[in-house]
Amino acid sequence: MGPMGISRKLPRKSTMAAPKPAMPQPVAVYNNLMSDIETFLDEMTVKYITGEYSFDSYDTDFVEALKGMNIDQCIEIYQDAYDEYVG
Repeated sequence: MGPMGISRKLPRKSTMAAPKPAMPQPVAVYNNLMSDIETFLDEMTVKYITGEYSFDSYDTDFVEALKGMNIDQCIEIYQDAYDEYVG
């Protein structure tokens, strides 16, 4: 007890972790898309090196597949973030 009979108790320290801030929507979309794209890039690199895929079909096997995986959206998100950073 402190002076005049007042109890001085310190507040309890919380054992719960602070919540993580929500990720901005474009970052979450970018990370989700790029996860799949990076896996695809790794797999295709091996296939091109081993000769399973020919560079003659690069435009259809590789570029079109990336477009189908929304690489254009990733580029747009990245460009917007860069523009905001330098702007």
